[in-house]
Parts: sequence; structure tokens; C-alpha cells
Amino acid sequence: MTRSADELIFQRDGFRCKYCDFDGSTFRGWVFLQVDHLKPRSRGGQDADENLVTACIVCNQMKGAFAFGSIVEAREAITGWRNQMHDFWQTKVRPLLPGTQ
Repeated sequence: MTRSADELIFQRDGFRCKYCDFDGSTFRGWVFLQVDHLKPRSRGGQDADENLVTACIVCNQMKGAFAFGSIVEAREAITGWRNQMHDFWQTKVRPLLPGTQ
């Protein structure tokens, strides 16, 4: 059986999101993994292995078409965005949930 390009990237990255370290090593986690272009194709990024990383759906959506010079830069930006989302959830969304008033 031939493995897909995605499977090879997932295996190389240990089935973990390179941005937030989300664990995709179980079926419940794996379904949330995608392959992301560190430098997006829309900005000239190629499909070469060195430009491909494992990302969870949330990080991949947040990163979108942003281009970063390194995984470290991307991780820092995405961590900041995730923290902002968490703060918004805590202050605006969580109070709307049943049983939290």
C-alpha cells in the first residue's frame, strides 16, 4: 500500500500540530489534522516537504494566508490569536452557556 503525501508529513511530524502541539495520534485527534503550507501557495509557497507541516484545523484556519519565516514565528502568532480567542470565549461566550449564570 502506498502512503499519501499527507500521511508522510503526519508521520514525520509525529501526528502533532507544529503550531500548538495538538495530538492527532488517535482517531479522534487524527480527524482534525491537515497539512499546511508554511509559506502559502497563494504567496508562492511550494509543495516541497520543507514547506509542509502538520496542523490542526483550528491553527490552519487561523494561519490562513499569513506567511511566516519560521515555525517559531508562526507558533508565536497563532498562540497569541488562540489566547485572544480563549479570552473572548471566557468573557463573552461562556456566560451564555446553560448553568453558568
